This record gives sequence, C-alpha cells and structure tokens, in this order.
Amino acid sequence: EETVMIGDTIVDLQMAKAAGVYSCGVTWGSHEKEILIKENPTFLVEETQQLAVLESLSMKTKYEILKKNLDKVVSQYKKACEMPPVESFTGFFC
Repeated sequence: EETVMIGDTIVDLQMAKAAGVYSCGVTWGSHEKEILIKENPTFLVEETQQLAVLESLSMKTKYEILKKNLDKVVSQYKKACEMPPVESFTGFFC
C-alpha cells in the first residue's frame, strides 16, 4: 500500500502496474506528459516539490494502517512481555 514507482517513461509506469504498486509519472524526463497520461498513472507530477506530497501521503497511509491494526499490535506486545526472556528474541522490549 505504500510503494510508489516513480518514473519518467511509460516503461516505468508499466512496471509499476505489473508489480501491483502505485505509479507516479514525472513530466520533466524522457516522455512527454501526454504520453505518460495514456498509461493512467496513479499520480502525475510536474514539479519536484510535488514529490514531497507523495511522501506525506505515505506517512498518512502508515498512520492509517497502524490505527486499523492497533489492537493486534497491542496484543502482540502483551504476549511478548509475558514470554520468558530469550537471548535471541528480537521482538518487543518490555
């Protein structure tokens, strides 16, 4: 849900679709805007500053995922804290 393939060619956008991730076309590269639009990218940016917006959306997505799974995370934390200490345990620290 958080991966965005950023590229300036239709091949980049096609690879994103094949991988099942979001795509973002940038208009300052190899292919013109009109050609990129034909590939129906998830996002199309014309200025580098717009890429920062994608990053902020990614952070929002992370928050929403955590919010939806909070009960599961808390449950896993409690179970980890009940376990006896194991030297190789790499989970939550209690």
